[in-house]
Amino acid sequence: FFGLGPEHKRVIQDQIFDLMYYGKMGWTYTELYNLPVHLRRYFYLKLADVRNKENEAEQEAIKASKKGRR
Repeated sequence: FFGLGPEHKRVIQDQIFDLMYYGKMGWTYTELYNLPVHLRRYFYLKLADVRNKENEAEQEAIKASKKGRR
């Protein structure tokens, strides 16, 4: 009756995995699981934003290097 459904548990586990694996901030599973939802969501969205900016910068560098070879 109370608690999260299976579809929500998967989202939480995915967020925890991503923050631990890609975040490289030294979080433990227990720390992330017990983190208030609004903070975990903030860190997750911030990580996604940072990774997107890194990918965009990498793509721009690749384009610039290809343009310089011509």
